[in-house]
Amino acid sequence: MAIPRQKSGHKINVYRGNKMTKFEAKQVETIKIHVALGNIESAALGLSSLIRCARTTKSAVELTAIAEAFGLRNHPEFRV
Repeated sequence: MAIPRQKSGHKINVYRGNKMTKFEAKQVETIKIHVALGNIESAALGLSSLIRCARTTKSAVELTAIAEAFGLRNHPEFRV
């Protein structure tokens, strides 16, 4: 399976710190698979719902940074 990369070609590091819960980290792994398979709409929906349901502000900020790295911030299905 291909690893999602930023536009510069670098691998996207999902685990930047311990700000996400275990559930959020697991869901981000699933979203990473959706991005790799080209299912961008589901990835945008899933990540935006994670951000809306985040328990802490730090977690929401980290999830937003991941959305930016995946290039989902401007997708029409990304509703925060």
